[in-house]
This record gives sequence, structure tokens and C-alpha cells, in this order.
Amino acid sequence: MLSSSTWNAWNVVINRYRCCFSVVSRALFHSTTMTTTYDAQAREDRLRQEAESWDVRTSQQTATLRDIPILDVTDFLQHDGNDDAHKKSLAEQLGIACETVGFFALVGHGIDVSLQ
Repeated sequence: MLSSSTWNAWNVVINRYRCCFSVVSRALFHSTTMTTTYDAQAREDRLRQEAESWDVRTSQQTATLRDIPILDVTDFLQHDGNDDAHKKSLAEQLGIACETVGFFALVGHGIDVSLQ
């Protein structure tokens, strides 16, 4: 179980980059609600066309394990979230992951594998 100070510190880190998710959700929300009528077939056609452009068989790049940012929170949790250096480091890593890739893998959290 994490202490309240660890949760508070973790919330500070997460809240800093919450705007990444709110901007995306606002963009998605406005793109479908700003029209006066909704044409389901037109929307499906646009999505199919976009999906075809993502065809991995025509991709010029091959994904590697290094393409997904991996954030290790072990040091952060070991110091109960009170070490400013670890907070700053984790916040910077989280920011880079959210701004460049859009997602990340979190390790060192201590959650039992059976619960994941």
C-alpha cells in the first residue's frame, strides 16, 4: 500500500501532464460534435481511408522495443515520493513520453503481476 505522501507526489507528476490527455479528448469531442448532422457512412469512409494509410505492410520503419518509453518508478517509490530529484526526473521522463510518443510503460510500481 502506498503512503498518502507517495500518492500526493504521484498526483503532482500526473497532473502536470494531464493536459496532454484533455487536449486530445477535446479535439476528438469537437471533431464529431461541431457538425449539425452526423453522417455515419461518411465517418466510416474517412476512418477506413485513414486506416489504410496505416497499413504496416507499407511502413518504412520497423518498431523496436526501444520505441515505447519505459518509466521506472522504483526510486520514486523507495523515497516515498519525497525526493525532489526523483520527482523532477520522473516528471521529465513522463513529459517526454507524453509529448513525443503519447503513451508509456510503467515498471517498478510494485503491483502484483496477478492483478495486472
